[in-house]
Amino acid sequence: RYVQPHLIHGRKWDLRLYVAVTQYDPLTAYLYREGLVRFASREYSRGAAVFDRTADLTNYSINRWVKADPEDPVLTACMGDGQGKKWGLGELHEHLRRKSGGGPPPPRPQGVPPGDPWGGGPAILTQ
Repeated sequence: RYVQPHLIHGRKWDLRLYVAVTQYDPLTAYLYREGLVRFASREYSRGAAVFDRTADLTNYSINRWVKADPEDPVLTACMGDGQGKKWGLGELHEHLRRKSGGGPPPPRPQGVPPGDPWGGGPAILTQ
C-alpha cells in the first residue's frame, strides 16, 4: 500500500543527513547538524495518473534542469543553490514550528545558536 507523503508547499521532500562513523567497537558516530531538505521541482498531485519525475522525485540530477519560479514559496526560503530546491534543517525546523501554531520557540540553553534545530549538545552517538 502506498503511503501518502507529507508535503511542504505542495511538494514532496526528503532529508539528507550526514553521519561519520569513526569507530565500530564501541560504535561512535558523529551527526553533521546542518543536513539538507531537498524538494521536488513541481507540486505533487495525489491523484495524478501519470508519473511526473519532477513532482515525484527530489533528485538533484533531475530537478536541476527545471527553472524555479521566483514567486515560489519554497524559493523564498531556500539556500543559495541557484534553483531554490533546498533548505537547511534550520529552515525546516522553523517551517514546522510555524505550521504547529507559530508560538515562540522553547527557551534555548545558553550558548546554543538560534538556528540550531537540535537544541545544542554534542551530536555524537556512542554505544
